[in-house]
Amino acid sequence: MKAGDMPGYLDAVVRPDQHVNPVLRHLGVVVSRVNRDEAVLSCTVTPALTQGAGVLAGGIIATLLDEAMAHAALARLGEVPIATTELSVRYFAPVKSGDSVLARAWVYREGSRLVTIEAELVRASEILSAKAVATFMRV
Repeated sequence: MKAGDMPGYLDAVVRPDQHVNPVLRHLGVVVSRVNRDEAVLSCTVTPALTQGAGVLAGGIIATLLDEAMAHAALARLGEVPIATTELSVRYFAPVKSGDSVLARAWVYREGSRLVTIEAELVRASEILSAKAVATFMRV
């Protein structure tokens, strides 16, 4: 992707009928808010997103957090192409099918080429399920 290929993406992805992010659409994720300070994504966990024990799969949690952090980075950096260079996730509490979750992300540090973002995944009851930190690079 070349610089300049993304203008309008953030305006489009917050629409209920968005078609610009197939991953979020497939997972049933709604981008609730994106601005320079934070990005908030939400979804209700369906049985298709759970693993054998009936809880939200760890990889799906990592994906939700990564997407929230990427959107926070895009909002801060101005919709330039970026790539995740590092992602660390810590899991604290399970999320079950039927639970509503929010993935919140915010910029921790911004450099000339790299930006570090933090995020948390909480159930609607404000129970912290996971935290993440990631570094994104302008490409």
